[in-house]
Amino acid sequence: MIDPELRSWLLVTRRLPRVKGAIRLVRLAQRIYMRKGRPRATVRVRDFKMCLEPADWVEGGLLFAPQLWDAAEVGFMVRNLRPGDVFLDVGAHVGFSSLIASTLVGSSGSVVAIEANPVSFERLEHNIRINGVGNVTALNLGVSDREGAMRLGVPRCGSRAGSSILSDSSERVSVIGRPLDAVVHDQRIRKVDGAWIDICGFEYRVLKRYLADAGRELYPRFLIMEDNPGWRDVSGGDPVTLLESSGYVRRRPLVRDPVRLQNCIMTLPQA
Repeated sequence: MIDPELRSWLLVTRRLPRVKGAIRLVRLAQRIYMRKGRPRATVRVRDFKMCLEPADWVEGGLLFAPQLWDAAEVGFMVRNLRPGDVFLDVGAHVGFSSLIASTLVGSSGSVVAIEANPVSFERLEHNIRINGVGNVTALNLGVSDREGAMRLGVPRCGSRAGSSILSDSSERVSVIGRPLDAVVHDQRIRKVDGAWIDICGFEYRVLKRYLADAGRELYPRFLIMEDNPGWRDVSGGDPVTLLESSGYVRRRPLVRDPVRLQNCIMTLPQA
C-alpha cells in the first residue's frame, strides 16, 4: 500500500510527457512530498515492482516518473536485447536496468547485476525477490582493474548511486574488488550481448583491464555508459576513446538525458 498523498502525486507525475520542464515538475513534487519523513514505497515501475526510497535522487526519480528515466537507453535495450541474450549490469544500484533486461532476455537468457554499495545491494536483492525473477544473478562487489579490498566513497545524502571508488567522501566502506573479466569467468559466461556500466568515473580503469584480458569474443555487442568528463583526470583516461580504439562506434547523437549526466551508447560492428 502507498499513502493517499503519494498516490495523488503519482497520478500527475507519471503522466508527464518527455518534454522540457517535465523533470523540474517531478522534482518539485518530490520535494513537496518529502516535507516530512516518508517510508519506502513498493510501486509498479514499468512492467515490474520496485521498493523505492522517496528521498533518494535516483529512487525518487523512478518512483515519481519512471517513464522519463533513461528513456533513450531503455528504448535501445528493448530494440537490441533478445531472448537468450546475456546482459551485464555493472553498478546495478537497486535493479532498474537489471529488471528491464530480465524481461527482455527471458528464461533462456541471463543477467548479472553487480553492485558494490552494501545498502543498495540489499535493495537490489529485495527488488529481484519481490518480482520472482530467476534469471538475474546479483553480486555484491566492486569491479576494478585489480583484485583486493577497496574503499568505496558513499555520499552522505542525496543518492547512493553516486558511490564511487574515486570519491573523496569522508564516509567510506570496504568492498571486495574484482576485475570484470574475472567475474565473467566465474559466472561461466561465454558471450556478452549487452552491458550497462555506471560506476561513477571508474569505467576507464575497469574497461581497460577488461578489453586487454577478456578476449574479443567476450566484448559486449553494445555498451551503455555514463560519459562524465569531470572524472577523466582522476580516472586516468577517457573510456569513450578507449572503446573506440577497440573497434566500438559511438552512436550519434549522444544520449542526452535531462534526469542524469550525459550517457552514450557504444556498439561493436559485427564482423
